[in-house]
Amino acid sequence: MKFSFLLIWCVMASAVAGRSKPHRLGPLVLPSSPSIPSPLNISNWIGKNVMMVSAHPDDIENCAGATVSLLTQLGIQVYYVIVTNGDKGCSADFCLNFTAPQIAVTRQGEAIAAAAVLGVPPENVILLDYEDGMVPGYSEVQIRQDLVATMRRYKADIVMSWWPLPLLQLTPSLGWDDLGYHPDHQGVGRLTLDSAAMAGDPYSFTQLGAPHSPSEYYLW
Repeated sequence: MKFSFLLIWCVMASAVAGRSKPHRLGPLVLPSSPSIPSPLNISNWIGKNVMMVSAHPDDIENCAGATVSLLTQLGIQVYYVIVTNGDKGCSADFCLNFTAPQIAVTRQGEAIAAAAVLGVPPENVILLDYEDGMVPGYSEVQIRQDLVATMRRYKADIVMSWWPLPLLQLTPSLGWDDLGYHPDHQGVGRLTLDSAAMAGDPYSFTQLGAPHSPSEYYLW
């Protein structure tokens, strides 16, 4: 399986001569081995299926919203896979009046509405409904199975997800407590990489349909 790696790091993409120009915040030392294409010509993705795998509702809009908009404007099929239900993702005072299940329903509804604004229809938003903050506590095989099944069903050609390693150089002012390390973010990034590798294996999860290998993988 061939992967192409590109750190998007909370994308603010703009169209220049039909190309997307990703930008990232803060200093980051990248591994020397991946080949990083720049700029990324997303017009080459026309006719392909792009799958965004996030840990929480709102991750995709925050980290790759402009990219999603560019893709859908080109007529490219985009799918959201949101692993957790976001039931702990509200720290404002008014959230004290809501139960965790109410927060989950609200955030999942917001995710579907936000996706529609960016051109992604509700039927392309897949909610896996794991508990927020608990990704490392679930069986990895269980989550991989769900992700492999989704990649095969929707024939994901290009997969985007979280950078799977902590960004130790980020200070709190640059978002360490959320972007630098979050157990769900890094957990989902790693499990998505694992699942993308397994989706094309005819001997893995044989009960989940025909193998299908994503050809490109991008990280934010």
